[in-house]
Amino acid sequence: MPVTKEKRLFKIIGGLYSSPDCNDALSAVLEDTAKLLNAGAAALTYLPTGASHHEVPISYGLDSDFMRDYVQKYGDISPFKEKINSLAEGQTFARIDHLDDQSFEKTDIYKSFFKEYDIFNYEYHALMRSDGLMAGFSITLPKRKRVFTKSDREALNALLPHLKRALSLRLLGLSRSNDHDDLFEAINTMARAVLVVDQNGHVLTANTRAARIVNANDGLSVDQNGCLKAATLDCSKRLSAILEGSHSPKANGKFAFGGVCLLKRPSGRRPLQLLASPLSEKPGIGRDRLTLVFLSDPDAPVNVRESILRELFELTPAEAAVASRLATGESVEQICEGLSITANTCRTHLKRIYAKTETSRQGELVNLILTSVASLPDPY
Repeated sequence: MPVTKEKRLFKIIGGLYSSPDCNDALSAVLEDTAKLLNAGAAALTYLPTGASHHEVPISYGLDSDFMRDYVQKYGDISPFKEKINSLAEGQTFARIDHLDDQSFEKTDIYKSFFKEYDIFNYEYHALMRSDGLMAGFSITLPKRKRVFTKSDREALNALLPHLKRALSLRLLGLSRSNDHDDLFEAINTMARAVLVVDQNGHVLTANTRAARIVNANDGLSVDQNGCLKAATLDCSKRLSAILEGSHSPKANGKFAFGGVCLLKRPSGRRPLQLLASPLSEKPGIGRDRLTLVFLSDPDAPVNVRESILRELFELTPAEAAVASRLATGESVEQICEGLSITANTCRTHLKRIYAKTETSRQGELVNLILTSVASLPDPY
């Protein structure tokens, strides 16, 4: 898959986890997916128990007139209906696999309806089948494209497990518990990488920074069921134990702290750091047993915002530039080279910085800066 397409795909998947509003996230994902694959329309559908027609709660490229006309005029005579409704979970229906192009162009549904909307190929992916309910993802292709490319297929296959997780949350009413609206909104704006998972490890929401780490699939990822998964077996066992333990009562009746662990990374970079903590010390049932998962990437570049340093400690722009570079690990020589200043000038700046920050040693100064709000990452 081309790098540019892969980046766009990661952004789409990240949207499913970074948005606290599942409906908004799904709507954006459908639009972005259709554009990524140069497709026509995309929709999430479900067939309730005993119903004769699929309902379409969220779609892109399908207006209300299309949906009304399709159900009223062609819903019962569609050549696809029986095959789609008989799909097992995980199976896919593609029009070109069941009806060749020439035969399809002769059908009434194409000549009288699909042709007007430039729907030439059509795929339906059965994402869920449970207790009589069927739910899935459909996507159309115009005649000028007809079939997906190899990289299109790779992108689609990578996206489907995440769509399944999001759709299941929506249908089960778990996407946004009213009790947790404020929590999910707050997490989405936090500067640290944070996720919320339920007692089974299902990711309910994640902010943008956490989504980037998970989507990188280097030490931590989300499996096809929407659960957090470590890269190695021993790390996975440790992660599971921490998440389960965060809701295990102690002898005093309170709940465990949760735990911390290092997650090894296939890339060879330093392990991710994970801290899990129960949302409440009170016992919860089902979806209310939530855990906050904080992530840290030790290899992520440190960004110290000079504008905040200037305001916090009343530094000059030149002093703030020296202080920020020192805090991010540069030596005096590197600072001088990077700022095109002499060693004497650098030492003069440092003396003034020490005085204004009430520090006397380099280590003390660096610690002060890195624990200040100037080093907090941008939440987006």
